[in-house]
Amino acid sequence: MQKQDLHMRDCLPSSVPLKNSYYHGTCTEPLSGNTIGDVLEDAAKQNPDHVVFRTHEYQEQITISDLKLRADEVSKALVASGLQRGDIVFLVGVTDIEYFVLYYGITQIGLSFHFPQLSEPIEMDTATYCKHNPALIFVGRDHPSATIPVIDEYQQNHKVQGRVPVPVILVNTSIQNSNFTDYKSFLQHGDTINKDEFLARSKQVSIDDIAVLFDSSGTTSGKSKTACVSHHTLVNAAKFSRRAYTSTAPSVIGVLNPTIDDAGCTLQVTCTVYHRAVCVMGPTSMTPTVDAVEVFMAFIDKEKITWYNGLPFELIHAMNSPKRSNYDLSSLRGGNLLGQVTRSDTKKKLLQFFKDSVTLFGSTEAFSGLSTSPVHSSLEQRINTVGYGYPHTEIKLVDSNNVVVPIGEQGELCVRGWTVFKQYLHDEELTARAKDITKNGWYHYGDICTMDETGHVTYIGRKADCVRYKHFSDVVYPVQILSVIETNKKVQNAKVIGIQSDEKGDDICLCVEPKPNCTVTETELKDSLKEKLIASLLPDHYFIFEEFPRIGARKKIALNGLKDIVESKLTEERRISK
Repeated sequence: MQKQDLHMRDCLPSSVPLKNSYYHGTCTEPLSGNTIGDVLEDAAKQNPDHVVFRTHEYQEQITISDLKLRADEVSKALVASGLQRGDIVFLVGVTDIEYFVLYYGITQIGLSFHFPQLSEPIEMDTATYCKHNPALIFVGRDHPSATIPVIDEYQQNHKVQGRVPVPVILVNTSIQNSNFTDYKSFLQHGDTINKDEFLARSKQVSIDDIAVLFDSSGTTSGKSKTACVSHHTLVNAAKFSRRAYTSTAPSVIGVLNPTIDDAGCTLQVTCTVYHRAVCVMGPTSMTPTVDAVEVFMAFIDKEKITWYNGLPFELIHAMNSPKRSNYDLSSLRGGNLLGQVTRSDTKKKLLQFFKDSVTLFGSTEAFSGLSTSPVHSSLEQRINTVGYGYPHTEIKLVDSNNVVVPIGEQGELCVRGWTVFKQYLHDEELTARAKDITKNGWYHYGDICTMDETGHVTYIGRKADCVRYKHFSDVVYPVQILSVIETNKKVQNAKVIGIQSDEKGDDICLCVEPKPNCTVTETELKDSLKEKLIASLLPDHYFIFEEFPRIGARKKIALNGLKDIVESKLTEERRISK
């Protein structure tokens, strides 16, 4: 495929200056009407001997033809086990090549793949996901031991279609439990399903069937949610992922281990087969922390990774590491800056080291929202924006009356199209609120942004983070304060919290978490803000935390928890002052 052809599969920023903040990703390449199973079948026919997946930790690899053969075996065994279209299959600790086999074996017959991250307390998290009523559970070699008693109890108290206890399958691991089944015996069970039965089952799968469940920790709402994503969304996310690839050379894509980042690894599986790339799963020791930076650099060096689909932190740590010269990172062209809005100064520096890196912006409910392009975005747009919309999607910014705002004005970011999730699992009320019929198919991200004349979007802040200043009722966005504070090299994280006050309207509170072994004072923070901001933007209160409260396996900052702590501190201050 020629380089020019790669970009015919993309939409372009608007060549006619936009007047209103609405962008439509028109594209000559049509949407795909295939299921995930169709993608694998086509690849197996066209490139059977292509090595598509590798594991770093276990030094395994698999060709597309072997992947198809083994996935079919899994599918037959699942059918023989009594699973029906729409059932959920729960995976725990499967981190070898079987992860990829199971993904296709599950999804190609209309079952839902669920591999959630498990955070402490493990028992409680496991019990939460068991409440989703999985019809079968796969337990792999890297399972936390605390999951087993919970899974055992769940198995004894639930049945598949009211007939048999929920099967628990041990994949390349051994656990002393007579109720669990080893993987080999499970696969042999599939011998009872003939080819015609298997094909008939595969043909029943719709592009609108739920293929994967993705979990959100609920950092803003405080309530965890599970989004159901269809085959149509995942296949088209794979098809139009070529925006980041400016090279016609073979792509070797590195991903975090699914026990560390479930979304990045899962999203890459369909993409890799669709584009006949190679995906290498990182080891369980490769965490997105500065302590693991050498594990990351050794991974890039040994596997000759050309693109990294993980979190921004690994790239940032590698860029700043004094030991970077000990490793050959020359193969790495760039990566997807997922999971956060990376600061402009950091992105500018990253592009000097990993020149093709792109910013991706989305959410659990609409993960393929926007991205920058190494080809079609200017350097300034690549540094300062979160990109423009994907092919066949619409992007708009609206005011509080749901009216599209003029270019350059702030509004809430919304998306419509194939990228939007299908529903929240077992939560019709929450689904109805997110996909209200009055919204006409638009999903509201809850983020305040601006749009330029080409359709590129600049992130301002969370809508929920807006606080109303005490004297003039001016709307103040945290980014106005945070953009100053984040230039302080001793500050690791900062948040602005608004606490309602009868006297002022809102108390504006700045919360700061210093970097390890660094000290930040209130006076220092005040002085830096006074130099850059007008008086009406200055915080009323300053709080310095040793560590912010966090939630979920990715340890995101728990905004509700932080707000509760700040509110408690203010109440105590007021009590003392009386």
